[in-house]
Amino acid sequence: MTSDLVFYKVQGIMDEYSHLADSEVVDKYIEFVSLCRFAGYEDLRTGSSIQKPFPNDLILEIVKQKNPPLKWTANSLEEAVRVEKDFNRILLKHYDRARHSFLAKNG
Repeated sequence: MTSDLVFYKVQGIMDEYSHLADSEVVDKYIEFVSLCRFAGYEDLRTGSSIQKPFPNDLILEIVKQKNPPLKWTANSLEEAVRVEKDFNRILLKHYDRARHSFLAKNG
Protein backbone atom coordinates (compact mmCIF):
# COMPACT_ATOMS: atom_id res chain seq x y z
CA MET A 1 0.00 0.00 0.00
CA THR A 2 1.26 3.44 -0.85
CA SER A 3 2.30 5.41 2.20
CA ASP A 4 4.74 8.08 3.28
CA LEU A 5 7.19 5.31 4.24
CA VAL A 6 7.09 3.89 0.70
CA PHE A 7 7.59 7.36 -0.77
CA TYR A 8 10.68 8.15 1.32
CA LYS A 9 12.14 4.67 0.76
CA VAL A 10 11.72 4.92 -3.03
CA GLN A 11 13.04 8.49 -2.99
CA GLY A 12 16.15 7.33 -1.11
CA ILE A 13 16.77 4.48 -3.57
CA MET A 14 16.33 6.77 -6.58
CA ASP A 15 18.60 9.43 -5.04
CA GLU A 16 21.34 6.82 -4.76
CA TYR A 17 20.80 4.62 -7.82
CA SER A 18 18.84 6.62 -10.40
CA HIS A 19 21.91 6.74 -12.66
CA LEU A 20 21.48 2.95 -13.11
CA ALA A 21 17.76 3.07 -13.95
CA ASP A 22 16.46 2.86 -17.48
CA SER A 23 13.94 5.33 -18.89
CA GLU A 24 10.92 3.12 -18.13
CA VAL A 25 11.76 3.02 -14.40
CA VAL A 26 12.54 6.75 -14.28
CA ASP A 27 9.29 7.62 -16.07
CA LYS A 28 7.26 5.56 -13.57
CA TYR A 29 9.13 7.17 -10.65
CA ILE A 30 8.39 10.66 -12.01
CA GLU A 31 4.72 9.74 -12.44
CA PHE A 32 4.59 8.51 -8.82
CA VAL A 33 6.36 11.58 -7.40
CA SER A 34 4.11 13.94 -9.35
CA LEU A 35 1.08 12.50 -7.51
CA CYS A 36 2.57 13.27 -4.10
CA ARG A 37 1.90 16.52 -2.26
CA PHE A 38 3.52 17.41 1.04
CA ALA A 39 1.25 18.39 3.90
CA GLY A 40 1.72 21.84 5.37
CA TYR A 41 1.59 22.75 9.05
CA GLU A 42 -2.12 23.61 8.84
CA ASP A 43 -2.87 20.28 7.14
CA LEU A 44 -1.24 18.47 10.06
CA ARG A 45 -3.27 20.44 12.59
CA THR A 46 -6.65 20.18 10.86
CA GLY A 47 -6.44 16.73 9.26
CA SER A 48 -8.55 15.76 6.28
CA SER A 49 -11.49 13.58 5.30
CA ILE A 50 -9.23 10.50 5.29
CA GLN A 51 -6.90 11.38 8.17
CA LYS A 52 -7.32 12.65 11.73
CA PRO A 53 -5.33 15.69 12.90
CA PHE A 54 -1.87 14.87 14.26
CA PRO A 55 -1.13 15.29 17.99
CA ASN A 56 0.93 18.40 18.81
CA ASP A 57 3.97 16.43 20.01
CA LEU A 58 4.04 14.50 16.73
CA ILE A 59 3.79 17.75 14.74
CA LEU A 60 6.77 19.13 16.69
CA GLU A 61 8.81 16.00 15.90
CA ILE A 62 7.90 16.22 12.19
CA VAL A 63 8.98 19.86 12.09
CA LYS A 64 12.28 18.97 13.82
CA GLN A 65 13.03 16.16 11.35
CA LYS A 66 12.03 18.25 8.31
CA ASN A 67 10.29 15.23 6.77
CA PRO A 68 6.70 16.34 6.22
CA PRO A 69 4.08 13.66 5.59
CA LEU A 70 2.35 13.46 2.26
CA LYS A 71 -1.12 14.85 1.70
CA TRP A 72 -3.40 12.40 -0.07
CA THR A 73 -6.88 12.71 -1.44
CA ALA A 74 -8.95 9.64 -2.23
CA ASN A 75 -8.29 10.12 -5.98
CA SER A 76 -4.56 10.79 -5.68
CA LEU A 77 -4.10 7.83 -3.33
CA GLU A 78 -5.95 5.52 -5.72
CA GLU A 79 -3.83 6.72 -8.64
CA ALA A 80 -0.63 6.42 -6.57
CA VAL A 81 -1.47 2.80 -5.70
CA ARG A 82 -1.92 2.05 -9.41
CA VAL A 83 1.40 3.67 -10.30
CA GLU A 84 3.14 1.91 -7.40
CA LYS A 85 1.89 -1.47 -8.72
CA ASP A 86 3.12 -0.58 -12.22
CA PHE A 87 6.50 0.46 -10.79
CA ASN A 88 6.83 -2.84 -8.90
CA ARG A 89 5.85 -4.82 -12.02
CA ILE A 90 8.52 -3.04 -14.06
CA LEU A 91 11.18 -3.64 -11.40
CA LEU A 92 10.28 -7.35 -11.19
CA LYS A 93 10.46 -7.65 -14.98
CA HIS A 94 13.97 -6.15 -15.00
CA TYR A 95 15.05 -8.26 -12.03
CA ASP A 96 13.76 -11.45 -13.66
CA ARG A 97 15.56 -10.61 -16.91
CA ALA A 98 18.83 -9.92 -15.08
CA ARG A 99 18.48 -13.12 -13.01
CA HIS A 100 17.95 -15.28 -16.11
CA SER A 101 20.91 -13.63 -17.81
CA PHE A 102 23.11 -14.25 -14.75
CA LEU A 103 22.05 -17.89 -14.48
CA ALA A 104 22.65 -18.47 -18.20
CA LYS A 105 26.21 -17.14 -17.91
CA ASN A 106 27.03 -18.88 -14.62
CA GLY A 107 24.70 -21.90 -14.84
